[in-house]
Amino acid sequence: MSYRGRGRSGQNNGGQGGMQVDGSNNSPSLVALDFQNWQGGTQSDLISFIKRKSRITLQNPRVNGPVLTAFVPERDVSIVTKLNGIRFAGQALQISAQSSASTTNATIQTVDVLTGFLNSRYNASAQLLNLSNMGQDPVLLERGMLANPTTATKMFMALMKMAKDNLPGVRSVSLETNQLTDISSVQSLSTSFPNLENLSLANNMLPNFQALLPWRNRFPKLRELVIQGNPLLNDPNSQREIVSMFPRLVMLDGVTVRNEADLPRDALPMPVLPTFFETPEIQNLSQSFLAEFLRCWDTDRSQLLGLYDDASMFSMCYNTNTPKLPSHQPTNRRGPNPNTPYTSTSRNLAFSNTPATRNQRLAIGRNAILTVFQKLPATKHDLSQAHKFAIDGIALNGVRSPQDSAISVSIHGEMLDVTSNLTRSFDRTLVILPSPVGGSFVIASDMLTIRSAAGSDAFTSPRAGQSANVTPHVTPATTPTPAPTGATPDPSTAETLVHQLMAQTGLTLKYAQECLQQANFDLGLALNLFQQSRSQLPPDAFAQ
Repeated sequence: MSYRGRGRSGQNNGGQGGMQVDGSNNSPSLVALDFQNWQGGTQSDLISFIKRKSRITLQNPRVNGPVLTAFVPERDVSIVTKLNGIRFAGQALQISAQSSASTTNATIQTVDVLTGFLNSRYNASAQLLNLSNMGQDPVLLERGMLANPTTATKMFMALMKMAKDNLPGVRSVSLETNQLTDISSVQSLSTSFPNLENLSLANNMLPNFQALLPWRNRFPKLRELVIQGNPLLNDPNSQREIVSMFPRLVMLDGVTVRNEADLPRDALPMPVLPTFFETPEIQNLSQSFLAEFLRCWDTDRSQLLGLYDDASMFSMCYNTNTPKLPSHQPTNRRGPNPNTPYTSTSRNLAFSNTPATRNQRLAIGRNAILTVFQKLPATKHDLSQAHKFAIDGIALNGVRSPQDSAISVSIHGEMLDVTSNLTRSFDRTLVILPSPVGGSFVIASDMLTIRSAAGSDAFTSPRAGQSANVTPHVTPATTPTPAPTGATPDPSTAETLVHQLMAQTGLTLKYAQECLQQANFDLGLALNLFQQSRSQLPPDAFAQ
């Protein structure tokens, strides 16, 4: 299989007009054309001649006696058949289109040929797909699948699609001795097998390390690479550059280039942490707030109504395109679809693609929000299993006005859908403002995402249990109010703090007490809350 001189131009054609060997509808329908009286020239001459006259490339040509059969997209059939009778190599060329049944049979035969080729080249015990020296494979040559670079590239893409579907256990691939001058014709390998561990490109014609750049960071688990027998090794910098392209590469041409023991367990740019809080004060507020919020969500959502005002917003997104844990999926379930309550109110913008639907599914104001709350199934959050939750809390400014300050609290974890008895994963982000008139908090924005159960491994740190500062801990609250607060200090201390706050802010006794309650009787935090909401306080909040 030769790709010599192909350059990058062929890459642009790689995904267009390929033969529909996988039975999908992603490629245009192809029609078989029969060519006769062409023997005065070669097969390549005929393909070049037709392309010059019609600007259409014949695909998958093969010879059967005096007839050459090739394929073109259905939309181009009339253009090519108009050339019937044209002089080629001293003879009048005869061109005719086969019936649809013949074309279908040819497609089926192509699928059978590629399936047989894959089976003959796969070593299941070694999990090795040997695609070396394909240019000399008699079956591919007989079917004309390597007649030109474009045809060969399309064949390889179809081959990778079939291999991905039928050989999911491939760990090693050999592309040796294919006269590759770049990887544009085999680039689809990284799409079909991104977790490849071993790859051989030996004895090709790769001129420099830049030829491998399209695969930079595309094989995150590649452990061993063989490039011997390529001109790129003439450049002393090539090996260093290639090692940098593959972050977990250990062996290059049989030589150790990295100490495998020093590689991180996960090739991530930053370590995974189970939780993050910008300050200890935000941590205290976030945890106590969420504990009470989720308790009310599970028991009586109407209790949460006081946390929303007429400008509050709520939306729920049901995400169906996420990994799933098989142990949490229903089996042989009968009756109503358990996902209907979510899909009917979901504001997933990938599916709610009209402005009217998007506006309708954004609840604004406490009454509209409560209506949506009541449509969602009953739930149970087991906060005693803290390792199944991750919480993040950060400060925000200018949420509703340039002067205000807020806290954004995000929680990720699992919940039980009581109605369907299914475990589901969820993500919820609440933007919380200090209440301008009494109370403790106002939720300005509430965004909830529901998805299939995916476990907690994604946010579980390998050292999560070693530091109390990074372990998410939500203590289940027992008070019935929707505005959670911390433990009240003894009366003497509380009174002292109230008088200190009154002296520094000019607040009345009532408002000073409420402000300290919001801040869990942390004087510094109470002063910050006062500064954030000062412009919104009524005149009677201040002592005359």
